[in-house]
Amino acid sequence: MINLGAPVGMKPMEVAHTIIELVISTITAEIEQMFMEWEQEPSYRVWEVLQKRKLRPKT
Repeated sequence: MINLGAPVGMKPMEVAHTIIELVISTITAEIEQMFMEWEQEPSYRVWEVLQKRKLRPKT
């Protein structure tokens, strides 16, 4: 088994946890950026005004 964290003194589970946290934070940031870009588009603004409630993913 190769321990990617060995050079910096991390155990395999610590490396896995760090990687998962980085992936989650990257995906979350990209989704938030995508929504912010969409909200700046004029066509989205018209659609948003016509909707009764604001839709955002919860999970």
